[in-house]
Amino acid sequence: MPAANDFSEISVLIPGYSIEDLPTDLPEDNASSLLNAVACAWHPRLIQRSASIPLFRQAESLSGYPGRRIVLVPQPSESWMPHEWRSVLQGQGHIVIAGCVTREDWLTAIELALNEDEANSRDSTESPSSISAPILVDHFLSLGTALLQTQLLSRRRHHFVDADNLLLGREIRLAADASLIGDDATARTHLARCFEHLRETRERFYPLNCYLIDICIPSDDEEATAIRQLLNSPTKLNLFTTGKDLIRWLAADASLAEIIKDAIIEGRLELLTGHDTETRTSLGSMANTINDLERCIATVKQITGNPPRHWARRRYGLTASMPALLNHMGFESAIHVALDDGLYPDRERSQFDWQAPDGSIIAAASRIPLAVDSASGFLRFAERYNESMQDDTTAALFLARLPTLKSPWLHDLQIAAGYAPVLGEFATIDQLCHAASGSRLAERHEHSDYLSPFLIQSSVLKTESPVSGPASLRQLTQRLESLRTLLGMATMIKASEAALHSQQALSEIENDIAKLELDQVDVTNTATDRLQRIQSTTKAISKRLDQTEISLAAALQSKVPSRAAGVRGLFIINTIPFARFHGVAWPKDWKQPAASKVIELAERVGETERLLVKLPPGGFAWLTEAEPGQTTQPILQPIKSEPPLAESLTLRNRHFEVTLSDKTGGVSAVTYHQQRANRLSQQLCFRYERDQTLPDDGSGEIRKTAYAVARLKESNVVDTGTVFAAIETVVELLSPVDDSVLAVVRQKTSIDRAQPRVKLNLRFESVANSVKGNPWLTYFGCRFAWDNESAAITRAVMGQAGGFRAERFESPDYVEISDTDHRVVIATHGRPYHRRSGPRMLDSLLIVEGESSREFNFTIDFDQPFPLRTSTEALNPPLIQPTSDLAPTSMPSGWILGLSAKNVDLVQTSVRPATEENSEELTLLLAETEGISGSCLIRTARQPSAAFLVNAERTEKVSLEINGQGIVVPFNAFQIKCVMFIL
Repeated sequence: MPAANDFSEISVLIPGYSIEDLPTDLPEDNASSLLNAVACAWHPRLIQRSASIPLFRQAESLSGYPGRRIVLVPQPSESWMPHEWRSVLQGQGHIVIAGCVTREDWLTAIELALNEDEANSRDSTESPSSISAPILVDHFLSLGTALLQTQLLSRRRHHFVDADNLLLGREIRLAADASLIGDDATARTHLARCFEHLRETRERFYPLNCYLIDICIPSDDEEATAIRQLLNSPTKLNLFTTGKDLIRWLAADASLAEIIKDAIIEGRLELLTGHDTETRTSLGSMANTINDLERCIATVKQITGNPPRHWARRRYGLTASMPALLNHMGFESAIHVALDDGLYPDRERSQFDWQAPDGSIIAAASRIPLAVDSASGFLRFAERYNESMQDDTTAALFLARLPTLKSPWLHDLQIAAGYAPVLGEFATIDQLCHAASGSRLAERHEHSDYLSPFLIQSSVLKTESPVSGPASLRQLTQRLESLRTLLGMATMIKASEAALHSQQALSEIENDIAKLELDQVDVTNTATDRLQRIQSTTKAISKRLDQTEISLAAALQSKVPSRAAGVRGLFIINTIPFARFHGVAWPKDWKQPAASKVIELAERVGETERLLVKLPPGGFAWLTEAEPGQTTQPILQPIKSEPPLAESLTLRNRHFEVTLSDKTGGVSAVTYHQQRANRLSQQLCFRYERDQTLPDDGSGEIRKTAYAVARLKESNVVDTGTVFAAIETVVELLSPVDDSVLAVVRQKTSIDRAQPRVKLNLRFESVANSVKGNPWLTYFGCRFAWDNESAAITRAVMGQAGGFRAERFESPDYVEISDTDHRVVIATHGRPYHRRSGPRMLDSLLIVEGESSREFNFTIDFDQPFPLRTSTEALNPPLIQPTSDLAPTSMPSGWILGLSAKNVDLVQTSVRPATEENSEELTLLLAETEGISGSCLIRTARQPSAAFLVNAERTEKVSLEINGQGIVVPFNAFQIKCVMFIL
């Protein structure tokens, strides 16, 4: 048997001159080979036979060291070695171990080398002795990893503090001796002293508490068995999940619910969650995001008994106003990191106070997690940890990994933490938040700091129609919330049967919409019929919405006093809480409508009669045929001194004149009467990804353009009356190089007599070639231009006004162009993507790569001081239900629910029907949209008995004043408030 300590040292040859020079940008295999060599150098059999602990040596230095050595040569060091290094080292009598990458490779090579050396060292007369397998080998290797990172961290901290090698050498040799004879308790005792000494060494250059945050991020299709194994983690764990993930795991393994609950109670697990399907916040409405949050909260409460407190997402979903929503929903912290793609403020903090535009604050973490399952990532462990120690009041390193580990680095850290917090203690996000309480700095981000990756993702991956997909979803969600408001209106006038029958139907539709959005963003689904299935699902949801609409409208209409009469009518419901105009086509075969105060204007063109109706806020209007002896609605006759509303390429009303271009077929100018300034221009466009060189015009100059040429092909006046007018133009988009036709588009431009509003309908009749390329750079779009280069451009994010700085931005609601004198609002009907193409021009994207829709609408309002109202009207058409053999008695129209403040939006309405124990409750979620402080008066047809400001969980209540006019609710800029009142 060879004598103990028959090697002078264990040398790990590193690719550098010292530990300070250790490279941190190695490829994966090289990094793995280096890190595993360092760890495996602490194998107990090596320690037992060496006179010293493992040391780092320069790779190019082969001689000058006394005695016989065990030399470990990682892959990245081989390129530093001189010629014939292997034969030189072996000729000197050293054991050389090289060519290994994984830990298993190194351990196997070490065992083979030692066994061979011991066999060669035995006297020929000696019989081979049995060698006991050492115990706790992974604990020794963990010590090697911890020592390396401690040394690297001290260098990054510029302290150059090293552990006491004599102390380590004595304790680790005693531990190795115990390991080789199978003495577990003794080995652990001496290992504990080694780890405790490393902790003391670290505290010499960083004496404060520091934390390792183990974050598991499962894949979308992670199996329940992997989650069950994950929950056996020896250290504290933070698990990214969604409500859908939890439901799927429990469907496969119901016992997981109890395991998760127990782990959370014991403080071993924290769920980082918040969303059911991770809805795309910046592309949808605030109501849609809240619905998603509420579904997840309900799922987590059902499993654990408590709501989630720490918000996080796998997919991009950051917006500036998210802290306000999270505060309302009861969350305590957030992860301010995009794990997939997208732009956001990327200043890294372990903890900071994330402040919303309304002043709401939530604790947040913005440090990008380190991929601990990657060797190249783990090589940057000390560098990343030092960044937190340098910048944060509470140092923390976030370690990201999958449920099933494929490398040993996290396991090394867990073993080390089991002995002492050498590199910090493993903690949950909840512990980190409490540890940093009182020391966080506030950071306020703007909407302009964020841009999602969804357009490029959907265009490249073909998961949906990139432009019309989010728009369609936005419209469905808006219809759902409109019906919920209608349910609230019906409840307010005691149509309680509507609540009982429709509440469940609306919840089911909400779930269907959530599934549709999940299908749109699911990158794992590669079915060829995917788009057709999405369209089919959209139609099915629309049909269910139609059915629920009929039921609720009938319930509301049944509560309006009426009498039997032999007339037909239209029951028109306005579900938005402010008055509005709407054009109504009177059925051709009906008698003339009876005169009504809600009919602002009426016209007759041929056999068609159309009405411009002013609907009351959150109310209804019931129009019927005129009965015998009843006055009919007067028809507005042409006035000889007035020009017609439409002629040639000109539209006009009482506010302005719209001139269509005889070259491009778009809107050339919108000019107010008695004014000369052009308020807005518009035309169809196609943008090339790269500039096109134009043909030589004889000037000798090289001319380039990024846009196709729009040319008017034909125009027609399609609607001319005394109240409504429209002109249709057919436009060709031509290549600027060879005049080839890229697309033919039919544009219908419409106005009415009373409103300062223009409506555009664009229908692509033919597109020569499919659009290919970056969707932000090449697309068919609608281009708008204005005169004032200094005009402010504002867009909406979840309904609230916000700015932007870059060329690209998202706004599914509206874009507003305003200066000191004028405002123009362009409502996009849910289409979210826009690009500013110059100091006074912007493009609204219509057709990009992967887009299937060919028809698009815009609504343009002039001098509308509250732009969200234009978008709300465009997305919430009135509900019109025909009636027969009935006529209203005393209430042909009336309001039911209204808001006095025009800058306050009704986001969501929910109803709890009356029971034997409780009265009816109506809850309104309101949001201030313009950054204006003030009070809002909620007017209700039935005065409530009590009203409260509440949080999402209804655990906090603050009484509100109820006066003779309604409920008074104070608002600060951009605040979100939930008002509950008892009917």
